[in-house]
Amino acid sequence: MPFQLRAVLAITATLVALLAVGCEQPTAPKPQNHPPVVHSIVGFPPVLVPGDSAIVVCSVTDADGDTLIYDWYSNAQIKVPGEVDNLLENTRTNVMKVFTGTRFGDPDTGVVTCVIYDRKGGAAMGRVFFLLTNSPATRMHPYLP
Repeated sequence: MPFQLRAVLAITATLVALLAVGCEQPTAPKPQNHPPVVHSIVGFPPVLVPGDSAIVVCSVTDADGDTLIYDWYSNAQIKVPGEVDNLLENTRTNVMKVFTGTRFGDPDTGVVTCVIYDRKGGAAMGRVFFLLTNSPATRMHPYLP
């Protein structure tokens, strides 16, 4: 075989190999992450007097089944137990016991916020409000004047 023909065949084989490598099927795209969804957040009891405690339950789902992390925050009238007042981060619980202070305006509003992360970029938030009063009678009948 003449030298020129061998050179053309070698170049052709190299080009075919390069094209074959360049035409490989792309890898499948990563599945899209779905953020968590808060279905409800409730606090019980909804009316608190100084020194009371309450339970907050945050109902959340994640379509991907990711492990969820909960951060809990509150305003000054409600205390979330943690290293820092009004803040508890990186928990794995959707239920939190909170406490009121010993004094607040009458009436006042307490707020607890739950921020939920799926560690893959998805996040959601829920917030519940409490009526705070210094009157135990209002606690028993919050809708009476």
